[in-house]
Amino acid sequence: MRRQLRWFAVCTLVVVAGPWARGGAFAKSSGTSDPGQSAPTCTLPPNDNCASPAVIASLPAVQLENTCGATNEVNEPTTTCASTDVPTQSHSVWFSYTNTTFATQTLLATTFGSNFDTVVQVYTGACGALLPLACNDDSPSGTQSLLTFKVDPGQTVLIKVASYRSNAGANLQFNLSLLVAQPAPAMRPIALALAAALLAIGGGMIVRRRAA
Repeated sequence: MRRQLRWFAVCTLVVVAGPWARGGAFAKSSGTSDPGQSAPTCTLPPNDNCASPAVIASLPAVQLENTCGATNEVNEPTTTCASTDVPTQSHSVWFSYTNTTFATQTLLATTFGSNFDTVVQVYTGACGALLPLACNDDSPSGTQSLLTFKVDPGQTVLIKVASYRSNAGANLQFNLSLLVAQPAPAMRPIALALAAALLAIGGGMIVRRRAA
């Protein structure tokens, strides 16, 4: 009887200290979900720096990436719309867009579809001499960002998307679309002059035909 009790006690101890106990092989750790499911690998994204942005060539555009491995550059400018607490952003990635049309474009940028708190800053100028154009921390519907801004013909903008404060990056969905395209004021006189010239050429051809 004593041997049976000792055997029962040993078996109970093994079960309690087995892999299902806290810290065992199947225990859940912070940052993971179900047993056997590994966390995503955090790698440095190719558009981690201002000098190597992901180029958006056409609209509408949807950019998907995981930013958990993104970093902040030395002397990277902080966003102008987030909290004044330090740090104001982390895990930033960059995008660029050039308006190749003859019209001033009003663009809509959002991070809807992302699963973390984002901040979006739009700049003109070049890396090292960036000028803030537009910024948004939280949209009216939540912690994702939404903003509109104008891009003149031939102008290039640089767009930084970052995590709010020091929150870890995660699955980012960056959306960029065209809202309005209107002829630039500087192009209107040229267009009118071109139209007048075409009318003059056409009128001269009609006069010559009548004379013939």
